[in-house]
Amino acid sequence: MSDAIASVPGTREQADQEHVRSFIPLVEFLGHVVDRHTEVVLHDLTEVESSVVAIVNGHVSGRTVGSPATDLVLRMRQSDSTEPFVSGYKGMADRGRTALRSSTFFIRRDGRLVGMLCVNSDETILNKLNDVVGELLTSHRIAPSPDESDTAQAAQDEPETLAASVAEMTESAVQRAIAQLGIPVERLTPHDRSQLVRTLESKGFFQLRGAVAEVAQQLSISEPTVYRYLQQVRRETESR
Repeated sequence: MSDAIASVPGTREQADQEHVRSFIPLVEFLGHVVDRHTEVVLHDLTEVESSVVAIVNGHVSGRTVGSPATDLVLRMRQSDSTEPFVSGYKGMADRGRTALRSSTFFIRRDGRLVGMLCVNSDETILNKLNDVVGELLTSHRIAPSPDESDTAQAAQDEPETLAASVAEMTESAVQRAIAQLGIPVERLTPHDRSQLVRTLESKGFFQLRGAVAEVAQQLSISEPTVYRYLQQVRRETESR
């Protein structure tokens, strides 16, 4: 079900990896409990580019062992949150075509975040059914019941993106950032591009090896230009 990732020399990192891998039997157990529309995945944060070390029902997100961390994982690595878990938040896979309801348990060792155990349920069919019921209620002039209050403890301001590769992850992030600006790529000014890099840095995307090259390709600029923007952003952050 899962393939071990070679440990990098260093006793603390090896101990972190072993601690995370001790949860693999739990992933296998949950795989026998949930239905085929629910994915269970274990992330080892010592290697964010290939953080998935165990997964069941990977068809839900299209991921396999060796797939990269999600944007939520990257954000949580940069936060100082001590919450034991978050539950019931929105996620998306397959470039936004698959709607998910997700929950994550944070695995810590000596107070440090070293892994995540995530459960992602595909709600695409339920959402379609909800739309159909809503249309029927409207056509018959029946007022729908008020939405239940959202009690999810989601540590995020946007849906989590589950991707099978660093390229897909970065592409989704850049496209969302461009959409927020409301300006086509070909009309972006140097200031706009700098702001995009700032946004991606604030969300931890440059923790991923290869992210600079992907961002450069998405923005049609050179890698040195991306590095220049990134260095400027980091200098400004350090000076605060």
